[in-house]
Amino acid sequence: MKQLKEMVGRVRGMVSMGVHAVAGKARSMNHMQILKAAGVVALGALAIEPAFAALPAAVSPGQNAVAGDYIGLIKEYWKQGVAVLVLIFGAYGFMEVGGGAIAKFSDYRNGKAQLGDLTMYAILGVIILVTVVYLLTTATGIIA
Repeated sequence: MKQLKEMVGRVRGMVSMGVHAVAGKARSMNHMQILKAAGVVALGALAIEPAFAALPAAVSPGQNAVAGDYIGLIKEYWKQGVAVLVLIFGAYGFMEVGGGAIAKFSDYRNGKAQLGDLTMYAILGVIILVTVVYLLTTATGIIA
C-alpha cells in the first residue's frame, strides 16, 4: 500500500510538472515503475462514474431483418458491404482520373502537351467517370 501511495504521489507530481518534466522523470524511472504508474492512472480513469453509463441499443443493418432472422441479417450486412466496396472503387476511379488530369495539366504547363491534349483528357475523364458510376450502380443492384 505504501508503494501505491508513493506511485500516486509521483504521478501527481509529474502531472503538475508539465510535459517536458514528465519525459525527464520517465527516463529516471524503470519499466516496472512506469507500468505501475500507468496502472494507477488507468484505475483512476475507470473509477469515474459516467464511464459506466448505459450504452445505446445497436442499430440493425436494414429494414428487412426481423428479430431471430439471421439469414436476413446476413443479407443486409452483405448489401452494406457491397455498397462500401462500390464506394471504394468509385473513389479510386475518381482519384485516378483526377491524378491523370493533374499530370496532364503539368505536362501542358511544361510545354510537353498541347491544349487540345488537355481538353481531350478532360472530356474522356468525364466519360470514364460517368461510365464507372453507372456500372457500379448497376452492379450494386445486381449483386446486393
